Amino acid sequence: MRCLLGLVLLLPFVVACSPDETVINSFDDRWRLLASTGNGQLVLADMPSGSVIRTNLTETALGSPEPQRITAQRLFREDLFVLSADSSVLWVLDADSLYLRARVDCGTRGPAADIAFANATTALVSHPSTNVVSVLDLTVYTIASDIPVPGTPGALRALGNQIAVTCRTASAVAIIDSRTLAVEARVPVPPAPMYCEIDEALGLFCVVSLGAGRLDNEPATRPQLSFIRVTDRAVVGTVELSARDEDLATSRAGGLIVTDEQLAYVPLSNAVVRVNTRTRSRATTVLFEAFSATTWNPARREVCMVRSDSSGVDVFDPYLEGRRSSVTISSPVMSIAPLLP
Repeated sequence: MRCLLGLVLLLPFVVACSPDETVINSFDDRWRLLASTGNGQLVLADMPSGSVIRTNLTETALGSPEPQRITAQRLFREDLFVLSADSSVLWVLDADSLYLRARVDCGTRGPAADIAFANATTALVSHPSTNVVSVLDLTVYTIASDIPVPGTPGALRALGNQIAVTCRTASAVAIIDSRTLAVEARVPVPPAPMYCEIDEALGLFCVVSLGAGRLDNEPATRPQLSFIRVTDRAVVGTVELSARDEDLATSRAGGLIVTDEQLAYVPLSNAVVRVNTRTRSRATTVLFEAFSATTWNPARREVCMVRSDSSGVDVFDPYLEGRRSSVTISSPVMSIAPLLP
C-alpha cells in the first residue's frame, strides 16, 4: 500500500519532467497573390508577408516570351484562366504550379474580356471587339459556338443557370440561359455598365454602371449600382454611388466586389463606398483612400484592393475596418488573383 501511495505522489513529477510535446497548429495563414503588371509581366507574391517571390512568370506560365497585357485572371476549381487585351489567346494554368495547361485560340472573335463558368463543363467568354459571347468546352478547352449580344460585352457572372453579361454601349445587361445558350432577356440599366458580381444568398446580379459622359459625349452622371433579381430578371433597386466632396466630372468607379456579409464595395476616384445588398438604400463612404481595382479572396475572407497609383495591393478585413497586409510591386498593377499557398 505504501509503494502504491508513493507511486501516485511521484507521478505528477514524472509528467512535469517529461519532454515537451510537439504542438500541431493546422491553421495556415499563408496564401499567394498573382498580379499582372503594365509592362506585361506576371508577378507572384507571398502573403501576408508581402514579399515578392517571382517577378517574371510570363514565359514559364504562358509559354511565350512576349509580354502580355493581362486584364483578368479567373480561378475555377484547379484552373486559372488568364485573359489578355493584346491577344486572341486565352491561357489555362494549373492554379497550384502555375504551369501552362492549355491554350484556347479565340480566332477572329478577338481578345477575351471576361469569363464565367456555367457548370463543370461549360464556360462563357466575352469578346468586346466582335459583340459575341463564345461558349467554351472545358473538357477539351475549345470554343464550341457563339452567342451574339447587344453592344460591347464585358463582365460576365453566373448565378444558377443564368449568366449576366454587361453590354456597355447598349446600357443593358443581357441574361443568357445556360440550358439554351441564348439571350433570354435584355435588362436596361444606367449608362455604361462595366462591372458585375453576384449575391448568391439573395439571388442578385449586382451591376456597376460608370454613368453617362464616361464612354460617350453626354452630360456626366454619377456611377450607379443596380440590383437584378435572377428569378424574374427585374431591377429591384438602384443606388447612386458618390463620396463626400467628390467632383462629378472626375468621379469614376474602379471595380466591384460583393462579400459573404451582403456588402458591396466600389472604389471611386477618391474613396471606397459600401452598399448593403439586402437593404439597397444608399452608399456609405468607408475609406477616404483611392483604389483602382478590387477583388474578393473567399478562402481568407479578405478584400484585396489595387492602390490608385497601381504601385501595389492592400488587403483588408471584410468590413474594411483594418488593413491586414500589403505588397508593393515595382511595375503598375493591372489585375490580381488570390491563390492558395
